[in-house]
Amino acid sequence: MPPSSSDLNSCCKNNYSMGFVACHNGKVFGYTAKEIVNDRLYNMYIQKYINNGVDEYNAQLGALNKLSELFDIKVWEVEYNE
Repeated sequence: MPPSSSDLNSCCKNNYSMGFVACHNGKVFGYTAKEIVNDRLYNMYIQKYINNGVDEYNAQLGALNKLSELFDIKVWEVEYNE
């Protein structure tokens, strides 16, 4: 799964410049967070997407995109080129 609100909040609290999450499907996401993300809001957005028929993975991506408009966070998929 993409970075969670816990990942983002840990990045902010511990003042990491950047974090990475490796997913079981081989995708890698990078992220930065300079502001604490509200966990309840994050989960509310995920649930909204799921209620509209979106799978969990894409619901999390949608929630992260929405939160990046509201909070000082950035999440991106790391591209690998040979």
